[in-house]
Amino acid sequence: MFFRSLLLKIETGQVLSEKQEKSLAVKLMLAPSVLRTLVYVFLVLVFGVFILLAILGGYKELNEVVSLIIAVLALLLFGYLVFIPKRLRIKKYLDAVDKFYETAFNGLDNFDLYYLGQHRNLSVKKIIKWEDLFTNRWA
Repeated sequence: MFFRSLLLKIETGQVLSEKQEKSLAVKLMLAPSVLRTLVYVFLVLVFGVFILLAILGGYKELNEVVSLIIAVLALLLFGYLVFIPKRLRIKKYLDAVDKFYETAFNGLDNFDLYYLGQHRNLSVKKIIKWEDLFTNRWA
């Protein structure tokens, strides 16, 4: 499923299936992707090979300055691909969530917003009926 269609589902408040949630995580670059990993490995290998060529003095047809420039370009492209698309996609996702909340709670402008949370206290035991104590059904 395309990223734009997932964002449209989020904006309209449709529930995503488990497969769509996984796809969204991959598209937001929060989950690993095989293709993205291969691109990263390729760019690191290109950087390594060309920086090694620059250190060793170049090759017959390839000067050390040119190989250093290629290595720096590969490093810059790697840095761009790691950080920039992830941030842009997360920003688009958060904009879609904001749009959903604007439309879902449109008529509730005069109300105050409170967040409620519930924490389970592990020291409080479960309430047991008197009969269950003797039948051992509570275990």
